[in-house]
Amino acid sequence: MAGRLQPLPRMQVILKPAHRAWGLWREFGVRATIGLALKKLVSPVARMGSLYLMECDLPSGLPEVKPVPGIVAREAFLEEIHLLDGTENEAEKKRDALQRFKRGDRWFVGIDNSTGKLANFRWVTTAWELVPELERNVIPKAGQAFIYALYTAPEYRRRGIDSFTRQYTYDLLYRTAGIKTVLATIFAENTVSIQAGKKFLRKIGRVWYLSILGGPTRVFWWPNPNMPALAPVPRSAPSAESQLFDKAG
Repeated sequence: MAGRLQPLPRMQVILKPAHRAWGLWREFGVRATIGLALKKLVSPVARMGSLYLMECDLPSGLPEVKPVPGIVAREAFLEEIHLLDGTENEAEKKRDALQRFKRGDRWFVGIDNSTGKLANFRWVTTAWELVPELERNVIPKAGQAFIYALYTAPEYRRRGIDSFTRQYTYDLLYRTAGIKTVLATIFAENTVSIQAGKKFLRKIGRVWYLSILGGPTRVFWWPNPNMPALAPVPRSAPSAESQLFDKAG
């Protein structure tokens, strides 16, 4: 636009990471921002980090959560995959959704009743799910379900929608599917998600991972009977940075 100052190319190179850091700081806090910066710094040599395994004991009861006006929590199905239209990385999300439905996983969503827009979703499996950073599949035991790939659209965050749809999902799994325990993972730096899930989830273990110069990923954890099985899988690319701080469960 005429008369409007445009940043110089060199300035854009400087401002882009600064803008990214500012966004992470606002969304996830100082600890997560520093943790991601350190991982980026050592990434040419090593890929390292840790995550918590979390669980919710459903027979013990769920905390009370207020409904969110205008948001409907429900299960969604294959014929509703169009709900992903316009989401970030839409094509990838739809491809993943097709594979997950084929495997028998279930999709729970929060819908804006006034627009029909997808506000929030999470996936549930009782079979297995890959944790790319560990190069391991999480395999739930009988009576367990693993919750993964949580997403909340940016304009719907910080409104209590995650807790509202989480309670709906957990309650339905307990009442209709015989699920007694819900499992989830949260990266150790992601203090925001740990705090957000505190009412529902408790830590049952911590897993550290390390890969040197692109070599096989080594994982370390203290033996714990509450931990699910972590089965090695063939080498694959680790998840993108944008997935690093996905909220769990």
